[in-house]
Amino acid sequence: MKQYSSTYASWWTFCQQRNLNPFHIATQPLLSFLQHILDSSSVNFGTINSHKAALSVLVDGSFSENVVITRFMKGVQRLRPPRARYPFVWDPAVVLDHLDSDITALPEMSKKLVILMALATGQRVQTLSLAKTTNVRFTAEGCSIFIPDTVKHSRVGSPQPVLTFQYFPERSNLCVATLLKAYLEKTKELRPSGCEKIFITFKKPHVAANKQTLSRWIKDVLVTSGVDTSIFSSHSTRHASSSAAHSAGVSWDVLRLSAGWSQRSSVFARFYKRPILEVPTLLNAVFKKQS
Repeated sequence: MKQYSSTYASWWTFCQQRNLNPFHIATQPLLSFLQHILDSSSVNFGTINSHKAALSVLVDGSFSENVVITRFMKGVQRLRPPRARYPFVWDPAVVLDHLDSDITALPEMSKKLVILMALATGQRVQTLSLAKTTNVRFTAEGCSIFIPDTVKHSRVGSPQPVLTFQYFPERSNLCVATLLKAYLEKTKELRPSGCEKIFITFKKPHVAANKQTLSRWIKDVLVTSGVDTSIFSSHSTRHASSSAAHSAGVSWDVLRLSAGWSQRSSVFARFYKRPILEVPTLLNAVFKKQS
């Protein structure tokens, strides 16, 4: 509904300006509306297709059987093909090296924990914002967090995400399980009664942090790490994490289970698998083998 509401608002305005009945979606008005969206912005095929899908909910039958609309959408696909948001991604090692220190202040600890969880799982910020203290389980090997709430990729019959973090003694300052335990202990007395969300705001009044707050925290860490946030958003952690894991030889089965893609999904190959941007260093310049 959140995705389609903008379509319905635009369609209503479009019809009011042309004295059209917004509840009678015929072929010609629909084509005029889609062409209007195409001409008025630099949207790609996916956006136009989303508008078409939203309006198809209001009619009997399906637009997929309409030859004229099908040909129009093929033309849009050629003019504005779907493209990945990033041609390359930042190297997670840059952020990890920046965070590889003992942090005890609550603001820095909160930001460090959320971006480490994002990089360690490849999950969306929405999923992390739904994590609850009641669903955290610590074991001798690490910890796991079960997410029972509906997330973007929830489907009938598909498993709900489980965030798993093993203890990481090789770089203890980057161990998510250890940091999570310390964060829960530090925020124990600050949590308002009945607040089950793991992340709470570090300013008074301490309330559950929503996904917009977590996105802002991630972006703050990217800025201080030297990542260009004019190009990369907080969601880019999903691209960086999955691309780095794939480059390191992690299997597709492990990637899809952690990040929440289905077995047959081509989303990673089409939109997330990207070359990692190398940061120029003296070592790279001197030691790189010349062709």
